[in-house]
Amino acid sequence: MLSALARTFALFAALSGIAAGLVGAVTPAQAASEFMVNTYKQWGQSSPAIGRFANGSFVVVWRDDGVRTPDPTDREGRVRGQLYAANGAPAGAEFTVSGKEFSYSYVILGLPSVAVLADDTFVVVWVSDAGDISGWGNIHGQRLSAAGERIGKEFKINRKRPDSLMYRSVAALADGGFVVCWAAGDGQALSANEIYCQRFATDGQKLGDEFRAHRGNGIVDIKPAVAGLPNAGGTSRAAAPGGFVVVWQSDHQNGTRAIYGQMFAADGTKVGRLFTVAKSDTDLVNPRVAVLDDGSFVVVWEHSIDFVYNVRGQRFSADGVKTGGGFWLRRTRDNQANPDVAALSGGGFIIVYCDSLVPNGRIIGQRYAADGAAVGELFRVNSSRFDSYRLNPAVAGLKNGKFVVAWTGQEQGDPLWEDFEVIGRVFKE
Repeated sequence: MLSALARTFALFAALSGIAAGLVGAVTPAQAASEFMVNTYKQWGQSSPAIGRFANGSFVVVWRDDGVRTPDPTDREGRVRGQLYAANGAPAGAEFTVSGKEFSYSYVILGLPSVAVLADDTFVVVWVSDAGDISGWGNIHGQRLSAAGERIGKEFKINRKRPDSLMYRSVAALADGGFVVCWAAGDGQALSANEIYCQRFATDGQKLGDEFRAHRGNGIVDIKPAVAGLPNAGGTSRAAAPGGFVVVWQSDHQNGTRAIYGQMFAADGTKVGRLFTVAKSDTDLVNPRVAVLDDGSFVVVWEHSIDFVYNVRGQRFSADGVKTGGGFWLRRTRDNQANPDVAALSGGGFIIVYCDSLVPNGRIIGQRYAADGAAVGELFRVNSSRFDSYRLNPAVAGLKNGKFVVAWTGQEQGDPLWEDFEVIGRVFKE
């Protein structure tokens, strides 16, 4: 039986109109060698997320589908993690994040999001059906030390709306705390989906109640992404110093599609009005957001034209106003999927995505300066060693202009469809 990840990729490939050939620059010479993130290599290891520490080291977390059960025909999932030095060398052994198993067969469950806090502890959040009788799951979280050791117990984040919880995202805040956002519905009608958030102190205690980031009024609001805004001072001109910005995908009942956003102050109150990132009568999906040092931010998403998805981006000033027009990374007739974006230490940013131009896809990246000008050409992230089934890329900026990319892949020659791995690579400026 194919895993949910394998089925998802099979559908993606079938819709992609995959063609042979190569376009764009090769991997930059300053890239380090690829490395396999996961130690356990059976069944699906997928959907990585990356958190960056202040000293340039980083942590990768991912979904592991290989937890055995008493039933030999079944298995369960957990969230796992691995710490790394800034040069990509592993620091310690792989560790388990989640204390409770979740069902591996539902693709939404176990997809992690991670944020490193000001004290170098970090928090991981995911959707889990452990102990949930509704079948939709809850948003779970776990705090960990800089050494990857659990701090306290796994905790439930959402209080209200226990049905149809999906698409979680976490961000560190300037005061040392963090905020988690998610989409919630009533379990019956997707049109009831709305975006909720919950703020936390550094010690993991909830600050106030969960709150609605946007009232959908019958609109399907899903797939939120959240990023913290810098404090005032230095180069920061953030309109909501110490606050955060949330973006999400919105599907109107009249067929209109949009990416919306909202800025919030550090106390969770709204700053300014709801803003539109993009609007179209075709699909706009999978938004991601990254905040730069000066408080400006960049949003990327998949934009469908004539049934082909290409990655598009839009820059915003620190007060949430569009800076220039939107931009395409590269317009093609081949699908581009799962974009991610991260700020770089020099003030610019990096975008990565999965390109279907070659069989089984490849991971493509593009660097940008702070003013939005492309730096160099598009480049290939993955090498030939892990040249099968590449998807779900994540990226994080490190110190001195470095960045790290992780993705779901498969080593050449692996005969099993389901034996996915998590692959990583560090790049210099």
